[in-house]
Amino acid sequence: MNFFKNFLASVLGSFTALGLFLAIILMLISATASIIVSPLAVKSIKSNSVLDLNLNVPITDRNPSFDELDIIFGLNDQVLGLPEILNAIDKAAKNPDIKGIRLRSDFIPAGWSQTRSIRNALLKFKNQGKFIYSYSDFLTQKGYYLASVSDSIILNPVGFFEFKGLASEVLYYKDFQDKYGVKMEVVRHGKYKSAVEPYLENTMSEANRFQISSLLTNIWETLRDEIALERNINIETLDFLINEHKIGTLDNALDENLIDGLGYETDVENMINIQLGQQENDKVNLIS
Repeated sequence: MNFFKNFLASVLGSFTALGLFLAIILMLISATASIIVSPLAVKSIKSNSVLDLNLNVPITDRNPSFDELDIIFGLNDQVLGLPEILNAIDKAAKNPDIKGIRLRSDFIPAGWSQTRSIRNALLKFKNQGKFIYSYSDFLTQKGYYLASVSDSIILNPVGFFEFKGLASEVLYYKDFQDKYGVKMEVVRHGKYKSAVEPYLENTMSEANRFQISSLLTNIWETLRDEIALERNINIETLDFLINEHKIGTLDNALDENLIDGLGYETDVENMINIQLGQQENDKVNLIS
C-alpha cells in the first residue's frame, strides 16, 4: 500500500514540477516578446525616411490579435489589419521625418471597399506635400486602382498589367437538380428576390441582370472617375480603353499614360533618392 502511495506522490510531484516548468517557459517567452516588440514602438525615425508600404499580404478588417508565440515565431508578420494600415499612413503623414511612401500593391488581397479606404488615406498623405512612388512586378486591376494615387508608377519590363473593367458571373443549379431528383421549395415575393434564383432557373432573370449591371456600373464609375482624376485622363478615354480592349501589353499601358515607366526596384530607389536630394546610389532609409 505504501508503494502505491509513494508512486502516486511521485507522479503528482512530477506533474506539478512539469507544470511549473512550462509556466516559467511561457513567462520567459512573454518577456522575450515584450523585449522584441517594445523597441519597435519607440524606435526613433531618422530624417528623410520613407514608409515602405507592401500590401501584397493578407489584409483583414481587424488587426491580428497580439500573441507572444506568434511574435516569437513570426507567424503574424504576413497579416495586416486595415486599421493598422490606416493608422500607419496617418502617423507617417504627420511625422515630418517621413517624406514619402514606397508602395507595393501588385495583387492586393483586399475587397474594393478596403482598398478604397487605403487609397483615401494615401490621398490625405499626399495632401501633406509628401510623395508616393509605386513599383510592381505586375499590376492587377485592384492593385492599379490603389497605385493610381502615386506620383509615379513603375512596372517591371517583363511583368503584366490588368485593366479590363468589371464583370460578374452567377452559377445556376436547376439542371443539376432535375438530373438528380432534387427539388428546392422556395417562397418569395417580388421581382428582385434573386438570392434563390440559381436553384429555380437555368438563366438569369431580367430583374437580376438589371440589378447586377447597376451595381457593377456604379462601382466602375467610381473607380474610373478616381483613376481619371489622379492620372489626368478623360473618363471617356478610360471607357474607350476598356470597352475596346485596348490594353493588352505594357507598352499599351505606357502609351495611354496609365503607368509612368518600365524599370526595376533600383530605379524607383534612385527616383526616391533624387526626390530626397540624395545621391542616386545612396541607401534609402525605409521604415516598415
